[in-house]
Amino acid sequence: MSFVRITDSVNAALLLSQCRYWQKINAGKPFYHTQAQWKHEIGLGRYELEAARKKLKDLGILKEWTYGTPPKLYYCINDSRVEELFDVLVKELSDDHPTVEDHTMVRDVRVKACAGVVGGVTQSTQGITEEDIEALNAEWSLYRQQLAGNQQSGVLETSTQGRWKPAD
Repeated sequence: MSFVRITDSVNAALLLSQCRYWQKINAGKPFYHTQAQWKHEIGLGRYELEAARKKLKDLGILKEWTYGTPPKLYYCINDSRVEELFDVLVKELSDDHPTVEDHTMVRDVRVKACAGVVGGVTQSTQGITEEDIEALNAEWSLYRQQLAGNQQSGVLETSTQGRWKPAD
């Protein structure tokens, strides 16, 4: 799956991917990282990192706050917002997609982009068939099931003091 499609930024997609990794490693809990750690892991400098963080916050994907002494910057990914953005993207792309009958080849570049969102269902530049669309839907269903499984393990809320706690 490509986060570049929903963030419209390679750096923001890279940061989102790494944040999801650390949140998964941390059992769904918020985690903290320093600027030096981000530089080492994903190679983004200060201004690139700040722009990527701003992009993710503006999209409602990333929550961050400082906590502790010395203060540490904690991050938390809103997986339901990521899923919502993918739903919107798939809907927009499929609304523009004409009905495929008798495996007629479709030359809609935006539908090809949709197929690439969930794992590169097709790499063809000649068009997409009805089977490709069905495969995309199957991949998307699998992704949504995985998200649902992660959310059952505990949704996190932040208090006004910046501490995390499991949602009721």
